[in-house]
Amino acid sequence: MDFNVNRYGRYIILCRSQGVEPVLVVTKRDLVSEVQLATILSALERTFPGVKVLSLSNITREGYASLMGLLVKGRTYCLLGSSGVGKSSLVNCLTGREMMKTGGVSDWSGKGRHVTTHRELVVLENGALLIDNPGMREVGIVDERGGLEQAYDQISALASDCRYADCSHLGEEGCAVVRAVEEGVVERSAYDNYLRLQREREFYETSVAEKRRKERQFSKMVKNYFKKK
Repeated sequence: MDFNVNRYGRYIILCRSQGVEPVLVVTKRDLVSEVQLATILSALERTFPGVKVLSLSNITREGYASLMGLLVKGRTYCLLGSSGVGKSSLVNCLTGREMMKTGGVSDWSGKGRHVTTHRELVVLENGALLIDNPGMREVGIVDERGGLEQAYDQISALASDCRYADCSHLGEEGCAVVRAVEEGVVERSAYDNYLRLQREREFYETSVAEKRRKERQFSKMVKNYFKKK
């Protein structure tokens, strides 16, 4: 099973930044032992408190009742995940028929094969709407609505107690976040992921801002050109 807490964090940030309520679904639970599954679910619940976490198997159908209980008539749900994690198989199981083409994981690369190449809107029997998306290799962070802070809300809440308003949480005196990590209140892995994603967001936001600046300059140049004609 390809389990990566950091990848889940990226999806949550993407959802939070767009005002979407995330639900983490761990698929292929039949491939791990009960002990391994419990460890995975516990890690997600500790890292993302307040986010609902489910596990299911497309083979045994374990966990499907819990998932169906969340799908409400008239509401739209979107499946996001890497290639080969079982999104299309999940759609087929929920509809009870072969709606989407499915494939396994490549023996050569160890990564999922791109089987779904387009978005597909499916209406379930209970009236819920489900969108299956192509598998995602990478998820970049361009966050303009505080998705990172909402995804790691425990760290964000602690940050308000830091001595300095512009604290970077990298060891400044009086940093409440670092103290919480040292005392075991915040998971070290969650803290590391938060810092990594924060740096990535700053990089992408700088890139986007630079692109917009150049677009404005080009637009101004074009307008000046036509004014002189």
